[in-house]
Amino acid sequence: MYKRQGVEGFVTITGGKATTLRGMAETTANVVCAKLGMEKPCQTRDFVLLPHTAYYV
Repeated sequence: MYKRQGVEGFVTITGGKATTLRGMAETTANVVCAKLGMEKPCQTRDFVLLPHTAYYV
């Protein structure tokens, strides 16, 4: 779609809920890596994230 508009290779991610953002980010990272010719999959599943309460004092 973006190739037609002169920005080939452009990747965008929008929307999502807190429960789906990590999955969306993983898919986006994999798409970007594929476009760059890299075969390394996203590793977000391997890292534990802090809960939102950890950022409030």
